[in-house]
Amino acid sequence: VPQGHAARRAALAPPGPPVDDALLRRGAAAWRVFCTPCHGATGAGDGVVTRHGHPPLPPLPRDASRAMAAMAANLAGAHPVEGRLDPQDRWAVARFIERL
Repeated sequence: VPQGHAARRAALAPPGPPVDDALLRRGAAAWRVFCTPCHGATGAGDGVVTRHGHPPLPPLPRDASRAMAAMAANLAGAHPVEGRLDPQDRWAVARFIERL
């Protein structure tokens, strides 16, 4: 088990941090940098990578609240941002996406 694993898991446990304007701004900024290249600005799966040969991603679900809370905790494996977003940023992105 990697050092800090338990603390990281605890930080990702629902319900996450309180939602406020600062968290949503942080989520919007992280979304633009880390997510839109693949997922597109609206989450339709039509990011810039699709113009360069990457197959389109499925659009984010319309009922994003459950899916996005799970995403905060479960970005893992082959997802390109694994390890690049700390737990607070994951929650910020998840809460921002709920409001897209």
